[in-house]
Amino acid sequence: MLYFADSMGSMDPIKTSQVISAIRTEWSGPIGIHAHDNMGAALVNSLTAVGCGATWIDGTVSGMGRGPGNVKTEYLVIELESLRATPSKITRLASLIDRFFKPMQDSYRWGTNIYYFLAGKYGIHPTYIQEMMQDSRYSASDILSVVEYLKTIPSKKFFRKNLEVGRSYGLQNIHGTWSPKSLFSGKELLVIGSGLSARQHKGEIERYIRAQRPLVIALNKQKVIDSDLVGLRAACHPMRLLADYKQLINFSEPLVIPGAFLPESISSLMKNKSIFDFGLEVSDEGFEFLEYSCRVPSMLVAAYVLAMAASGNASRVLLAGFDGFGSDDPRTSEMENMLTQYMATPNSCQLISITPTYYSVPQTSVYGMGAYD
Repeated sequence: MLYFADSMGSMDPIKTSQVISAIRTEWSGPIGIHAHDNMGAALVNSLTAVGCGATWIDGTVSGMGRGPGNVKTEYLVIELESLRATPSKITRLASLIDRFFKPMQDSYRWGTNIYYFLAGKYGIHPTYIQEMMQDSRYSASDILSVVEYLKTIPSKKFFRKNLEVGRSYGLQNIHGTWSPKSLFSGKELLVIGSGLSARQHKGEIERYIRAQRPLVIALNKQKVIDSDLVGLRAACHPMRLLADYKQLINFSEPLVIPGAFLPESISSLMKNKSIFDFGLEVSDEGFEFLEYSCRVPSMLVAAYVLAMAASGNASRVLLAGFDGFGSDDPRTSEMENMLTQYMATPNSCQLISITPTYYSVPQTSVYGMGAYD
């Protein structure tokens, strides 16, 4: 027999029938189809192939397979029952799925989703999606950023280097219009992360802020500290800005972003928002602190803020809620590498974590910092 495989899961019924018609011009033997389900079309493509004369149809129980998986055997059994002489025992198959396959699917997470759908739509090898979904460093905005990049290059084959390049796609040589020296020069900054320790010690952190008056910077849309105490909010990822702009508009404090990353449609919605445009470039060459922009080695918004602090000549930077994610989590090593690189860069700011942290930065306790002096 002669098989054809929709490895990208990007075909539709019209393309499926066209492929079979083309095969039939030179091949008179049996035809088979192996369909992937990136775009949720594996079943309809398989049924179309049957209608066009295919007699071998691949399927897997519950769709089990790499990434989005394949057409579900149980769906084929139901749909093709009229063509088979043997009656189906769907109750036994359903029981088998519930007992054995559903627990495995919950554990290994095969099946289609929006990322596999986009990969199918744009002819992107599904391994890119699979690798990112298994790596905790990749947020939803990171995955979408990589997909946007992969759309622009040949990506039917998997090359790991494309993941890191794509993660910083669009963050290139962007210059801003705002100098952080106007607010930061000589001041102590307190950057609030999203770690549990910031919530656990919220009361003491807020007492310190009221007593010592550091400039408080919150990251993205997190809101651990009383909004009246937050002086600035920072965000930098283009995809995250698109996803979070409605929440960011509603915060009262000014927003620091690379302004060029906002599309015109979003900029018009934020016209009444106080925005400071500090430029950003992501490069593996490390940190560079310029007056209106910075170069950073990582997509992390923390890297953007720390570079901003150095560009603004802040006296020092206190960190709260920078707990880490555990020694085996790649997000911890990514942040650790960024912090180490920052502290080794000339003219960087002194860093002190005032809450417990996994990272190799100087630490003290917020409870011993003279909040009541």
